[in-house]
Amino acid sequence: MLPLKEKDKPIIQKLLVAGCCARCILRFCCVGVQSAYRQPEQVRTSRLEQTSENEKVQDPGPPCKRVKLDPGDHADSSEDAKSNLGESQVCVACLGILQDLCGTNQAVKAQKYEFDSLVLSISLPAQLCVREHSCWLHVKKEGLVLDKDDVIQVKEAFKWIMQSLVAKELGGVAVVGKSGFEVGVEFTHPETDSDCHFLAKVCPDCFKPTKNKQSVFTRMAVVKALEKISDDKFLK
Repeated sequence: MLPLKEKDKPIIQKLLVAGCCARCILRFCCVGVQSAYRQPEQVRTSRLEQTSENEKVQDPGPPCKRVKLDPGDHADSSEDAKSNLGESQVCVACLGILQDLCGTNQAVKAQKYEFDSLVLSISLPAQLCVREHSCWLHVKKEGLVLDKDDVIQVKEAFKWIMQSLVAKELGGVAVVGKSGFEVGVEFTHPETDSDCHFLAKVCPDCFKPTKNKQSVFTRMAVVKALEKISDDKFLK
């Protein structure tokens, strides 16, 4: 059972149609239960589909009450949402980072290092901030209450998923906060680098060239610009 609430249903519907993966939908539903992100893909998508289609997931109750995802009477649902669940496509929010598309374990094994613990560090492309902000506004403009600070970050969800997998596949190696052996995972997505470019026109003071940076569109600069830009200007 996924720890979802009745109020999550419209968020699930909106993000399914938008093209978000199951794990990103859980993030935007502010699900902080790590085990939910480790469930098999078919289990997550099936249960999200049930939640999206059920006319009423559970009787109204306190906000902390969890939903029972039992099959029930189905209301008419969006064909786009069904299609997005059934197809294997790259998520518009995380660009595939949370879709089991990372071969971290194989890369570490290939080098034949000797270690008994490791720290996992992740570097994400700056355009993920833009896409995250866009998804948040997509939900917000429909009148759905969602505090941006409560959304689970991609980096945090990735660590929840990968830490147990890395430990298991590398023979019980402990994944810790501090270690002499660091595994760095850097994600890039050149096809969407231009997602950030419009921010330079709206907030030019946030993007100043520096000698030690190849691009002005650093993650920090993009975050700063997103804090300054109004919703109306972003959505234009």
